[in-house]
Amino acid sequence: MRYFNTEGLCDPEIHYMVNLDKRLQTIRERFVERGSYFVINRGRQYGKTTTLWMLDEYLRDDYYVVSLDFQVLSTADYQDEYAFTTAFMKVFGEALEEWEDAVDVQEIVHTFLADRDERRCGFK
Repeated sequence: MRYFNTEGLCDPEIHYMVNLDKRLQTIRERFVERGSYFVINRGRQYGKTTTLWMLDEYLRDDYYVVSLDFQVLSTADYQDEYAFTTAFMKVFGEALEEWEDAVDVQEIVHTFLADRDERRCGFK
């Protein structure tokens, strides 16, 4: 039986919720297809997480959708450029693991980290 969800992610199969089809289509046409950045910025319980989750599903057949959670990075990961790029590229590489044909991209991530480490050590 469906019910009104008041916390976390909403699932249209079990929760009453606004139909997001038009909103997802608008985001795709105005931002994604144009290669533009966009921000979903609203107050609590407005549907930000649900919108992002449904956008992931909506775009997945035509795009590589990579979800990153910056909350997994620690304060130390932001201390300098080297620490941040190392942490970010590792999180990015892990996020790519779900895409079987993203092996080339994962190799790029590893090559980036190796090359950057060599430059930092003065080998290049």
